[in-house]
Order: sequence, then structure tokens, then C-alpha cells
Amino acid sequence: MKLYKTIIALIVIDGLLAANVQAEDKEVSKSQVPKAVLDAFAIAKPKAKVTEYEVKNHDGQSYFELEYKENGLEHEYYYAADGTLLETSEEINVSELPANIMESIKTSYPKAKIKEVKKKIMADGNPSGYEIELKEKGKEVELDIDASGKITKIELDD
Repeated sequence: MKLYKTIIALIVIDGLLAANVQAEDKEVSKSQVPKAVLDAFAIAKPKAKVTEYEVKNHDGQSYFELEYKENGLEHEYYYAADGTLLETSEEINVSELPANIMESIKTSYPKAKIKEVKKKIMADGNPSGYEIELKEKGKEVELDIDASGKITKIELDD
């Protein structure tokens, strides 16, 4: 009986963890995005055509990501449900990375090939860091690096 209860508990925990992972990023339709978010984005980027809407959850806080392309590069705006701009992200060329960021990448991943670079910018216009997608030894790695060059997050994709 004890084993049976343990197995049930593990199944329930596994289900909760799976639900939590799935809740982190969810593509939604424009109609599911709050009007305040749509209005704020329309004021910020009146000519931009959104290609993807997502609801994201980080540390228990939900926010909306609106993605669009400009000059062939991806841009993302992150908003609270009330329309407050939280952060933006813009794809940049590898050559635009500051030396300290390149040094951090080369030190930690000397043989990696950089696939994509996004510069993260706080709502006040100051850079907050970079999101780097790498490929090394057939594996994809996503790094978050703060403006000082410190790697703050490593995500491995199989």
C-alpha cells in the first residue's frame, strides 16, 4: 500500500511539473492579448506588424511577448497585462557584441558557433544583457549574459 501511495504521489508531482513547464510559454492569438498591451505596442511601434503573440510566465509573473521583424531581424517587446513595457529584445549581428561579452562566450564555449544574438534592453533604454544561441558538439546552448559579461543562465537543448 505504501508503494502504491508513493507511485501515485510521483505521478501527481510529475503532472504538476509538466503543467508548470507548459505554462511558461504559450502562443496566443491577438484577441487573447489585453487591449492595454496592444495599445501600448501600437504607440511604440505604429508601423510594426506582429508575427507572434505569447504569454510567458517567469517567477510566477505572467507577461506578454509581441514579436515582429524589422530589416530582417527579430524584435520582441515584453509587456505586463496593464500595458507597462517591461523590456525589449532585438536581434543583432555577432559583430555588434561588446568585447567583454565575446570574451565570456569564448572562455566558456571556445569551440561553439554563435547562431543568434539578441540584445535585451530595459524599459528605460539601458541594456540589461544578451541572449546568445550557440551550437557546440551538435548540441544547442542558450545563454543569458548580463551587461558585465557574467553568464546568468544556461539552457541546454537536445
